Amino acid sequence: CAVHSPDDWLPGMVNKSTLELNSSDISFTIEGLQSDSTYKVVLVTERSAGVFGATVLSDAVRTHAPAPELELCVAAPLHGTTDAVTVTVELACDPPSPPSGGGGGGAAAAC
Repeated sequence: CAVHSPDDWLPGMVNKSTLELNSSDISFTIEGLQSDSTYKVVLVTERSAGVFGATVLSDAVRTHAPAPELELCVAAPLHGTTDAVTVTVELACDPPSPPSGGGGGGAAAAC
């Protein structure tokens, strides 16, 4: 099994523990891919030592973007109630890009 990204080929990371057999169906997990990227999976079966079967190329599949990290999470009682709280969450942002053309300070990061 190999994974093709637009930039290069990566070896598939399939091992015995990721295989699930269900009658004639086999499913497996490919790990170690980059998030928020598009890949095609190439699958080749080996009939016997060095004799390969048909090659199957999947449609393009995109991995999910990473979940944002929580920077701050505060829970406070909701004024006037005894059974509710207000939750305030602040997400961590990517660092700001360096300014172009030199000079001081970059713009503040935006979420």
